[in-house]
Amino acid sequence: MYEFLPFNFRTLETFLTVIDAGGMTPAARRLGWSQSAVSQTISTLERQINRQLIVRNGRSIVLTPTGEMFYNIASEILPRARMLINLPEVGEDPKLNRLRIGMVESFAATTGAELVRGLGTQVQKIKVRSDIAPNLRSSFMDKELDLIITMGPAVFNEDAVSTTLLTESYCLAVPAQYKEQPVRLQALTKDLPFIRFSTHSPSATWPENYLRRFGMEPENCFEFDSASTVLTMVSEGMGWALVTPLTVAQGIESVRNITFVPLIKPGFFRELQLVYQDDLDRNLVQSVQTSIHRLLHDSIRPAVEGVIPWLSDSDFRIAPLPDEY
Repeated sequence: MYEFLPFNFRTLETFLTVIDAGGMTPAARRLGWSQSAVSQTISTLERQINRQLIVRNGRSIVLTPTGEMFYNIASEILPRARMLINLPEVGEDPKLNRLRIGMVESFAATTGAELVRGLGTQVQKIKVRSDIAPNLRSSFMDKELDLIITMGPAVFNEDAVSTTLLTESYCLAVPAQYKEQPVRLQALTKDLPFIRFSTHSPSATWPENYLRRFGMEPENCFEFDSASTVLTMVSEGMGWALVTPLTVAQGIESVRNITFVPLIKPGFFRELQLVYQDDLDRNLVQSVQTSIHRLLHDSIRPAVEGVIPWLSDSDFRIAPLPDEY
């Protein structure tokens, strides 16, 4: 006898919303439901599949190992299910003809390949360009790119749509053999050279602006283009750097002999943004954003936590997925 699924897509959407919102109450506000209705939906889902998906601890929730698997699979299923709403007419090509994507290097080197692989079922031809943020912004404004994943905040044309994917904090990358403890930024600038990214990149200008706020302008500097080289220099004791979790993920093979130290609060942050032309297919945009959300949550964060054990949600804030486009 044929066995029907015990739950529907609305139940899956409710479950994902609870996890992305961080609890029953914020999920209820997002869905426009009562908190009890959301809680009942999750309880019914767990009963239907005879598995515990979340552990309730007061107002907070934690996914069980089964819940993590369920979340990952549901996150892949729902975007494709939503595509059923806007299927092409008979005779139309169900794939977009072309998509031109721009990515900053820190994203392209860590998760770019996985993202593009997932888009292969929706787009016939994909052109991918990796560059620094100012160049990507210029190409996007000139309509040479349909979608960019870049560092922000930044201002774009009126016909562009921008959304934040990730907010990440800067931290100190210090040679493990550095003896001054606790690490103090002012002493560090005097004791060791500052290893920075090339000056044509925001990855260089933002940290230097931060240092100037405190009246610090390191006299001795080394300058490099890649995250791997910057981190290798720190690992070899050549100096110190200001980096973010994405930078660490990009050069993860070069982080031996490095201690990562949080900045004194409030610190400073940068954003990873998704910017797309207003006429771009919304189902495709939603698929891109969902894939990035999953990759940041399942791939990047676990890798970085292995070398930055103090990393918190405030240091690596993955933006929740929007309810609709």
